[in-house]
Amino acid sequence: MRQIPTRLLTLTVLAALLIAAACNGGDDDDTEVTGETGSATPTTLEAQLAGILLQDDEIPEGLQGSGLAFSTNEDLAGPSQEELARLTALGRQLGVDLTFIPTEQLPENVPVRGGIQNSASLYTNPNGASESYRLTEQEARTTDWKTLYDDLTDINVNEVDITVGDESYWFRITGFDECTIEPVGSSTPNPALPSPTCPPAKLVVDDYILFRSGRVRSLVKVLSAHPGDSPPDIYQEQVLEWANIVVQRALETFPVTSSPAP
Repeated sequence: MRQIPTRLLTLTVLAALLIAAACNGGDDDDTEVTGETGSATPTTLEAQLAGILLQDDEIPEGLQGSGLAFSTNEDLAGPSQEELARLTALGRQLGVDLTFIPTEQLPENVPVRGGIQNSASLYTNPNGASESYRLTEQEARTTDWKTLYDDLTDINVNEVDITVGDESYWFRITGFDECTIEPVGSSTPNPALPSPTCPPAKLVVDDYILFRSGRVRSLVKVLSAHPGDSPPDIYQEQVLEWANIVVQRALETFPVTSSPAP
């Protein structure tokens, strides 16, 4: 059975990391807390922020969390005091990232072949979170996504006209996986030759939902594969359901009217 190319999965994960890290997303930190198996004990704020992310029982069986990665302003700023001052002025408090990776136990009928990424960053007020969101959206809109998906054909980048949380930018990258045909007795693949061993092309869909909910800016990214003749909105309702879970938890855990977390 043909699978989504490994290199494509790597590129899409890196693309998501680049978006969030470039705009204060809390996705590239050295501090990792892995829950029950981790050696570190999360602080109250870390536990609260991690708690708004998608949980194991809310995603398909066969996906496994890679561990929570937290980032402070100091982590993101590095040696730059100017960057640290900018993050502090925005009111950024903490970031967290979690990626659910497919395992061999993932059932064949589950479309999420490339995993789910969920990250969030917390701010002392909605204004700071909104400014961070706008920077993230600008980064996403100016990225040449098609160059990162060279393992797909007929690539399209389309915006979904649905608002998630207080403000959002949802775009779907779609394309068809290529089937490399290698004739018997030949060491050089020739895609122009037909082959009964080449299965029908799969429609690969990479959903990115960037959104703000109160004081929290977040990302939900889902890479899925479907039959080639699937409608353009395939799996859209499920992705939206996951994003709305994070939206609701963010508002409940970090209400706008509450005092800033320590």
